Amino acid sequence: NATSYPSVMEQLTSAKTYTFKAVNGAGNESDISDEYVITVNKTDLSNTIEKANSLDMADVTDITSADLTKAITSGNTVLENSGATVTEIFDAILELENAIDKLEYNKLLVNDNASLLVDRNTNTQYTYMVGLNPTSNTVSEVEAQLRNKNVQIEITRDGKKLSETDKVGTGCVIKCISAIDPSIVYEVATVILYGDVNGDGFVDEKDMALVMDNVFEVAGNIDSDSVYYIAADVSKDGVLDLFDYFYLDGIASGNR
Repeated sequence: NATSYPSVMEQLTSAKTYTFKAVNGAGNESDISDEYVITVNKTDLSNTIEKANSLDMADVTDITSADLTKAITSGNTVLENSGATVTEIFDAILELENAIDKLEYNKLLVNDNASLLVDRNTNTQYTYMVGLNPTSNTVSEVEAQLRNKNVQIEITRDGKKLSETDKVGTGCVIKCISAIDPSIVYEVATVILYGDVNGDGFVDEKDMALVMDNVFEVAGNIDSDSVYYIAADVSKDGVLDLFDYFYLDGIASGNR
């Protein structure tokens, strides 16, 4: 048959009768023909439209929200068209899925089951990211707890972008950026990993030593206006003392 399968499928429309005849190498048609009633299934398109309509768009950027609205409108047009072809249905589904995949959030958002918390009520000019676990705080592990796509997240330490396996610690900066235009920064949060006083992403004897020095030897060696002081104050009473040292010891040993 000189007609390719894809070109036949592109012409199929719903609830129509099609006649198929055998054709030999010389192009002669057979006298025998079979008729089939073929109905194009739009269930996948209907489900994709329903999925798109169910999304929470409250924190989605205007541009990507408009793209999804356009895809939903196009999808509904195809859905309501009784003569829609397989190709039109497939293209409508693809447009919807691409629009959903490219949705961007205009702020940092954590998953429902995440330990992370974006603290925007800090009584300072800064937003903090807290709730990190010192045993699961690599860049990839932190990104996995965020609703934002990885392409929207940039994590740095002292201005240097971290790799997927680097540990995220106190003082690191998490940016929510636009994947369409990376120069657009929607939100910035500074990380506080409680117990990580030196900002290396670990809670260990080095941090304990810093707290001990501050309590007994060099009071003020940890700047009281810094995120490192907040990270050192693991008892969260506003003062660095032995309670913080022993609490930090519990974190470092895995008992807290």
